[in-house]
Amino acid sequence: MRLLVLTLLGCLGLGLVAGCANPFKVPLSPDQDVLGATHATLRAVEAQQWAAADHHYQQLLHAWRSMHRRIYLNADEGDIRAFEETLSELRAYLRHREQTDALATLYRLETLWHNIAKL
Repeated sequence: MRLLVLTLLGCLGLGLVAGCANPFKVPLSPDQDVLGATHATLRAVEAQQWAAADHHYQQLLHAWRSMHRRIYLNADEGDIRAFEETLSELRAYLRHREQTDALATLYRLETLWHNIAKL
């Protein structure tokens, strides 16, 4: 229990320092950086580097799974569902090398991330 309280206070402190609207969205390690993985995937798709895009997509999934546990506490279930559905759409566009659709989906993911669990 004490560890949970200290972790939550640490997240709150990181959020205040980072200027984040929701301190629970601040990644505690690089592998939790949902927005960073989204941007890396975006850059790879723009360059049509599909192997790199697939790799960054896997990092994005890992980051989302790590952050989901913290975010779902104060996020709307519809927002979480929309984010996860958009991740699934992105997987299909990457698999079929649909650059325009993948880019649009990545921009949607970015918007969903900014809007999810706003405080």
